[in-house]
Amino acid sequence: MKPDLLILRSEEIELKLALPTSDPSNLANRLARTPLLARRKATRLLLHNVYYDTPEQKLRRERIALRLRRMGSDAKPQWLQTLKMGGRGNSALSRRGEWETPVPGAALALSVLEATPWSDIDPDGAVFRVLAPIFVTTFERTSWLVRRRDGRVVEVALDVGQIAVGDKIAPICELELELLAGAPAALFDIAQKIARTIAVLPANMSKVERGYALAQDSLDKPLLAQPPTLTSGLPLLDAAGCVLREMFCQLTANLNALRSSDDPEVVHQARVGWRRFKSAWPSTACHGHSKHLSDISQQRSHA
Repeated sequence: MKPDLLILRSEEIELKLALPTSDPSNLANRLARTPLLARRKATRLLLHNVYYDTPEQKLRRERIALRLRRMGSDAKPQWLQTLKMGGRGNSALSRRGEWETPVPGAALALSVLEATPWSDIDPDGAVFRVLAPIFVTTFERTSWLVRRRDGRVVEVALDVGQIAVGDKIAPICELELELLAGAPAALFDIAQKIARTIAVLPANMSKVERGYALAQDSLDKPLLAQPPTLTSGLPLLDAAGCVLREMFCQLTANLNALRSSDDPEVVHQARVGWRRFKSAWPSTACHGHSKHLSDISQQRSHA
């Protein structure tokens, strides 16, 4: 692989949204009819992805993902190898380094990692030699490109499919809003426009994190409060952001888990997360959401 074929993205910025529906088959058509996307051409791809790690899951511990992706037809498949690192785990908005490279076939290529931070992680290739598949994701991606007059460009991608770890399967039904140009605020602007027509929830877990959780039988388990450790020198606004983000994560993670879990503890932890967040963010706007969450909890309690 020649160095000039390497595609480098110093940072990937995207907002992930879960789509709480029991029937995802019509989602692409519903999205295509929204005012935001109605006059934009959709692109469809079938993506098959294999994620690799060491037996001790060294990459997971260091918040690194290494993926081999097959796209296109079976007769003429295209292969991409992707390294991602540095993502934050408790927010639907993720910012992380990404290095994506075409490779000739269905095998990881160490040579194309030499121009990435992998060289610092694995200077002698010892980690690469013991990498093995951990889980697989297969999904259809329907995407639209949204360009604004002010230069903002966002890819809106609907992913519907599944994560597989051996015989264990978990569904994928989510929107990824990826920032290609402009400020991150553009992602929230587009998310708000979509939410006027289609129900969405912030998705705090990436496909990678869900894959590992499925492998460890911890997917859709109750998420308890995990207050962040704050340093004395942290600015007040930054500290408030950390605290509010953790509380909101507890709420939304448990709401997402309720889509497939009947565990009463998941309901309880969702309510705990909401009370904590509401107490830290006093606003009259919270009251309507509080009633909605209470209704959900009562429905689950009587189920």
